[in-house]
Amino acid sequence: MRRSIVSALAAAFVAVPLAAGATLIVPVSQARSVSASASVTGGQPSSSSFSASDFGPWDQTATAGSSRVNPSGTMTNSVRQRSTIGESSLSSEIDGGMLRTEFGGGSGSTQSVFDVTFDLTGTASYKLANGLNQSSLIGHVVTLYDVNGQVIAQPIARMFPVGYPDAYDLMGLATGVLGAGRYRLTVQWNRNGVADFGPDSTFDGVMNLAFTPIPEPGTVPLFVLGLGALAARRQRA
Repeated sequence: MRRSIVSALAAAFVAVPLAAGATLIVPVSQARSVSASASVTGGQPSSSSFSASDFGPWDQTATAGSSRVNPSGTMTNSVRQRSTIGESSLSSEIDGGMLRTEFGGGSGSTQSVFDVTFDLTGTASYKLANGLNQSSLIGHVVTLYDVNGQVIAQPIARMFPVGYPDAYDLMGLATGVLGAGRYRLTVQWNRNGVADFGPDSTFDGVMNLAFTPIPEPGTVPLFVLGLGALAARRQRA
């Protein structure tokens, strides 16, 4: 009898932590895309763009290049987005660059869009990180909205060490608690350049929104009542 009661107590004890593995994020809609363009004076302009078709993990690169022969000059742009819509987190990483050897005029751009609306299935704490690996680059805007379009959090991008894309504590960070409901997360990157000005550049931007479930207020009392019932059962035995 004692062993069965101990086993029951152990089962009751692990019942609460098991909720941590439950699905917290249910995606409702998504718009994820990358695009690049390049044009030099006297050369053929170029552009490319791609969009994610479903909620699955996405990894896509957009590239564009334009050149002319006399006088020689080129502009090449690229942007890559790797993003995931998980059961308890959303993540996006972009990287790319803008390379120029043109002194006769021209322009180029790169853009990455991550726009996901989702339902949060229960009360949870969150951490929202925003980071870039070059302080000279701005424009990686991360925003969390409520169902009415009001801004909940918008952490400013902070530098993180190159080669450490998971060093979220070194990035701009917003934290808090959200109740069950509908939310929207957007991550916008825009980089425009003129061929005659500015050095070549590369970039790496990271966003991560992670949720940790918080037990509902009624969970603990129910758990305590369960322990009490098991203890009473043991005394009667």
